[in-house]
Amino acid sequence: KEAKGVFVFTLGTSILEEDWPLEKFGVSEGSSIEVTVLDSSRPCFEWYCCDPSNGNAILDKGSTFQRCDKAAHTDGVQTRAALPRETACYICFHHVGTHACLGVGTNKCKLAETSYVHLYGQDENSWALCFGLDREFAAYHKGQLCVMQDLNGKALAPVKHERGEAREAREGLYISFQISTAGQMLVTLPGHEQMVVPFEIPQDLDVFVTASTVYGHGKIR
Repeated sequence: KEAKGVFVFTLGTSILEEDWPLEKFGVSEGSSIEVTVLDSSRPCFEWYCCDPSNGNAILDKGSTFQRCDKAAHTDGVQTRAALPRETACYICFHHVGTHACLGVGTNKCKLAETSYVHLYGQDENSWALCFGLDREFAAYHKGQLCVMQDLNGKALAPVKHERGEAREAREGLYISFQISTAGQMLVTLPGHEQMVVPFEIPQDLDVFVTASTVYGHGKIR
Protein backbone atom coordinates (compact mmCIF):
# COMPACT_ATOMS: atom_id res chain seq x y z
CA LYS A 1 0.00 0.00 0.00
CA GLU A 2 2.86 2.36 0.78
CA ALA A 3 4.96 1.53 -2.31
CA LYS A 4 6.19 4.58 -4.20
CA GLY A 5 7.78 2.76 -7.12
CA VAL A 6 9.37 -0.43 -8.37
CA PHE A 7 12.94 -1.47 -7.59
CA VAL A 8 14.71 -3.66 -10.17
CA PHE A 9 17.51 -6.02 -9.11
CA THR A 10 19.77 -8.59 -10.72
CA LEU A 11 21.45 -11.55 -9.05
CA GLY A 12 23.86 -10.16 -6.49
CA THR A 13 21.37 -7.42 -5.61
CA SER A 14 22.90 -4.87 -7.98
CA ILE A 15 20.35 -2.13 -8.58
CA LEU A 16 19.71 -1.55 -12.27
CA GLU A 17 17.42 1.42 -11.74
CA GLU A 18 16.92 2.96 -8.36
CA ASP A 19 13.31 3.94 -8.87
CA TRP A 20 10.58 3.52 -11.47
CA PRO A 21 7.58 5.75 -10.67
CA LEU A 22 4.31 3.86 -10.85
CA GLU A 23 3.10 6.43 -13.36
CA LYS A 24 5.64 4.96 -15.80
CA PHE A 25 3.48 1.83 -15.90
CA GLY A 26 0.26 3.74 -16.33
CA VAL A 27 -0.83 3.05 -12.75
CA SER A 28 -2.79 5.80 -11.06
CA GLU A 29 -2.88 6.53 -7.34
CA GLY A 30 -5.17 4.18 -5.45
CA SER A 31 -4.97 1.38 -8.03
CA SER A 32 -4.30 -2.24 -7.09
CA ILE A 33 -1.25 -3.90 -8.61
CA GLU A 34 0.32 -7.35 -8.34
CA VAL A 35 4.06 -7.73 -7.72
CA THR A 36 5.85 -11.05 -8.26
CA VAL A 37 9.16 -11.52 -6.47
CA LEU A 38 11.56 -14.30 -7.48
CA ASP A 39 14.02 -14.53 -4.61
CA SER A 40 16.12 -17.34 -6.05
CA SER A 41 16.60 -18.66 -9.57
CA ARG A 42 17.81 -22.09 -8.47
CA PRO A 43 14.36 -23.80 -8.46
CA CYS A 44 13.98 -22.82 -12.13
CA PHE A 45 16.92 -25.11 -12.99
CA GLU A 46 16.54 -27.72 -10.25
CA TRP A 47 15.27 -31.13 -11.39
CA TYR A 48 12.31 -32.05 -9.26
CA CYS A 49 9.72 -34.29 -10.95
CA CYS A 50 10.41 -37.73 -12.42
CA ASP A 51 8.95 -41.24 -12.29
CA PRO A 52 10.97 -43.08 -9.60
CA SER A 53 9.19 -46.40 -10.01
CA ASN A 54 11.82 -47.96 -12.30
CA GLY A 55 14.87 -46.64 -10.52
CA ASN A 56 15.13 -43.14 -11.97
CA ALA A 57 16.76 -40.74 -9.53
CA ILE A 58 17.36 -37.04 -8.99
CA LEU A 59 20.82 -36.53 -7.51
CA ASP A 60 23.17 -33.79 -6.33
CA LYS A 61 20.42 -31.66 -4.76
CA GLY A 62 18.47 -31.46 -8.00
CA SER A 63 21.32 -30.77 -10.40
CA THR A 64 21.42 -34.28 -11.97
CA PHE A 65 18.77 -36.64 -13.32
CA GLN A 66 19.92 -40.24 -13.75
CA ARG A 67 17.77 -42.54 -15.80
CA CYS A 68 17.18 -46.19 -14.91
CA ASP A 69 18.35 -49.04 -17.17
CA LYS A 70 14.93 -50.33 -18.21
CA ALA A 71 14.77 -51.30 -21.90
CA ALA A 72 12.10 -50.09 -24.34
CA HIS A 73 11.29 -47.17 -22.06
CA THR A 74 11.65 -43.39 -22.15
CA ASP A 75 11.98 -41.30 -19.01
CA GLY A 76 11.65 -37.57 -18.51
CA VAL A 77 12.31 -34.98 -15.84
CA GLN A 78 11.01 -31.50 -15.03
CA THR A 79 12.21 -28.61 -12.89
CA ARG A 80 10.73 -27.39 -9.62
CA ALA A 81 9.78 -23.86 -10.75
CA ALA A 82 8.76 -22.24 -14.02
CA LEU A 83 11.45 -20.76 -16.25
CA PRO A 84 11.34 -16.95 -16.45
CA ARG A 85 11.29 -15.54 -19.98
CA GLU A 86 14.61 -14.33 -21.42
CA THR A 87 16.50 -16.54 -18.95
CA ALA A 88 19.23 -18.78 -20.38
CA CYS A 89 19.15 -22.45 -19.45
CA TYR A 90 22.09 -24.83 -19.99
CA ILE A 91 21.48 -28.57 -20.23
CA CYS A 92 24.12 -31.29 -20.49
CA PHE A 93 23.47 -34.84 -21.69
CA HIS A 94 26.01 -37.47 -20.64
CA HIS A 95 25.45 -40.13 -23.30
CA VAL A 96 22.83 -39.69 -26.02
CA GLY A 97 20.76 -42.65 -27.15
CA THR A 98 18.43 -43.00 -30.10
CA HIS A 99 15.95 -40.51 -28.64
CA ALA A 100 16.61 -37.42 -26.51
CA CYS A 101 14.88 -34.08 -26.16
CA LEU A 102 14.80 -30.88 -24.13
CA GLY A 103 12.57 -27.85 -23.93
CA VAL A 104 9.73 -26.56 -21.81
CA GLY A 105 6.33 -27.82 -20.79
CA THR A 106 3.43 -27.23 -18.44
CA ASN A 107 2.98 -29.11 -15.18
CA LYS A 108 0.71 -31.52 -17.07
CA CYS A 109 3.59 -33.12 -18.96
CA LYS A 110 4.00 -36.87 -18.72
CA LEU A 111 7.19 -38.26 -17.22
CA ALA A 112 7.54 -41.66 -18.89
CA GLU A 113 6.42 -43.82 -21.79
CA THR A 114 6.77 -47.51 -22.55
CA SER A 115 8.72 -47.29 -25.81
CA TYR A 116 11.64 -45.36 -27.28
CA VAL A 117 10.25 -41.92 -28.11
CA HIS A 118 10.85 -38.20 -27.95
CA LEU A 119 8.76 -37.65 -24.84
CA TYR A 120 8.17 -33.92 -25.29
CA GLY A 121 6.97 -31.74 -28.13
CA GLN A 122 4.32 -34.31 -29.07
CA ASP A 123 1.25 -32.72 -27.46
CA GLU A 124 -0.21 -29.35 -26.49
CA ASN A 125 1.62 -29.34 -23.16
CA SER A 126 5.23 -29.14 -24.36
CA TRP A 127 7.62 -27.51 -26.84
CA ALA A 128 10.85 -29.38 -27.46
CA LEU A 129 14.05 -29.77 -29.44
CA CYS A 130 14.36 -33.46 -30.33
CA PHE A 131 17.43 -35.40 -31.48
CA GLY A 132 19.34 -38.66 -31.05
CA LEU A 133 22.30 -40.63 -32.41
CA ASP A 134 22.64 -39.88 -36.13
CA ARG A 135 19.38 -37.93 -36.03
CA GLU A 136 18.75 -34.33 -36.98
CA PHE A 137 17.88 -31.73 -34.37
CA ALA A 138 14.21 -30.93 -34.90
CA ALA A 139 11.75 -28.78 -32.97
CA TYR A 140 8.21 -29.99 -32.28
CA HIS A 141 4.95 -28.88 -30.68
CA LYS A 142 1.79 -31.01 -30.85
CA GLY A 143 3.82 -33.45 -32.93
CA GLN A 144 4.27 -30.90 -35.70
CA LEU A 145 7.68 -29.86 -36.98
CA CYS A 146 8.66 -26.22 -36.46
CA VAL A 147 11.48 -25.22 -38.82
CA MET A 148 14.40 -23.49 -37.15
CA GLN A 149 15.54 -20.09 -38.41
CA ASP A 150 18.54 -17.83 -38.15
CA LEU A 151 18.29 -14.53 -36.27
CA ASN A 152 17.11 -12.83 -39.48
CA GLY A 153 14.17 -15.20 -39.90
CA LYS A 154 15.70 -17.31 -42.70
CA ALA A 155 14.88 -21.03 -42.59
CA LEU A 156 17.90 -23.18 -41.75
CA ALA A 157 18.92 -26.55 -43.14
CA PRO A 158 18.59 -29.38 -40.58
CA VAL A 159 21.52 -29.83 -38.22
CA LYS A 160 22.53 -33.44 -37.66
CA HIS A 161 23.73 -34.80 -34.34
CA GLU A 162 26.89 -36.76 -35.13
CA ARG A 163 28.03 -39.70 -33.06
CA GLY A 164 30.25 -38.62 -30.22
CA GLU A 165 29.60 -41.21 -27.54
CA ALA A 166 33.09 -41.12 -26.02
CA ARG A 167 33.08 -37.32 -25.80
CA GLU A 168 29.54 -37.21 -24.46
CA ALA A 169 30.37 -39.74 -21.78
CA ARG A 170 33.45 -37.77 -20.75
CA GLU A 171 32.47 -34.13 -21.28
CA GLY A 172 28.77 -34.18 -22.09
CA LEU A 173 26.74 -32.59 -24.88
CA TYR A 174 25.85 -29.02 -23.89
CA ILE A 175 22.84 -27.21 -25.32
CA SER A 176 21.56 -23.83 -24.17
CA PHE A 177 18.22 -22.17 -24.79
CA GLN A 178 15.88 -19.49 -23.56
CA ILE A 179 12.26 -18.55 -24.15
CA SER A 180 11.66 -15.03 -25.41
CA THR A 181 8.83 -12.83 -24.18
CA ALA A 182 7.17 -13.49 -27.55
CA GLY A 183 7.23 -17.24 -26.87
CA GLN A 184 10.01 -18.21 -29.26
CA MET A 185 12.85 -20.56 -28.29
CA LEU A 186 16.41 -19.34 -28.87
CA VAL A 187 18.77 -22.31 -29.12
CA THR A 188 22.55 -22.62 -29.22
CA LEU A 189 24.01 -25.94 -30.34
CA PRO A 190 27.70 -26.89 -30.12
CA GLY A 191 29.61 -25.36 -33.02
CA HIS A 192 26.65 -23.33 -34.30
CA GLU A 193 25.41 -19.80 -33.96
CA GLN A 194 22.18 -19.11 -32.10
CA MET A 195 19.04 -20.32 -33.84
CA VAL A 196 15.40 -19.36 -33.43
CA VAL A 197 12.54 -21.81 -33.11
CA PRO A 198 9.40 -19.78 -33.91
CA PHE A 199 7.18 -21.37 -31.30
CA GLU A 200 4.25 -19.34 -30.01
CA ILE A 201 4.27 -20.19 -26.32
CA PRO A 202 1.55 -18.11 -24.62
CA GLN A 203 3.03 -15.26 -22.62
CA ASP A 204 0.85 -15.89 -19.58
CA LEU A 205 1.63 -19.63 -19.43
CA ASP A 206 4.02 -21.00 -16.80
CA VAL A 207 6.38 -23.47 -18.44
CA PHE A 208 9.04 -25.63 -16.81
CA VAL A 209 12.32 -26.94 -18.20
CA THR A 210 11.84 -30.54 -19.36
CA ALA A 211 14.12 -33.19 -20.83
CA SER A 212 14.04 -36.91 -21.60
CA THR A 213 16.38 -39.72 -22.54
CA VAL A 214 16.31 -43.43 -23.33
CA TYR A 215 19.94 -44.14 -22.47
CA GLY A 216 20.39 -46.63 -19.65
CA HIS A 217 21.92 -44.88 -16.63
CA GLY A 218 22.27 -41.76 -18.79
CA LYS A 219 22.52 -38.46 -16.97
CA ILE A 220 21.00 -35.06 -17.70
CA ARG A 221 22.41 -32.05 -15.87
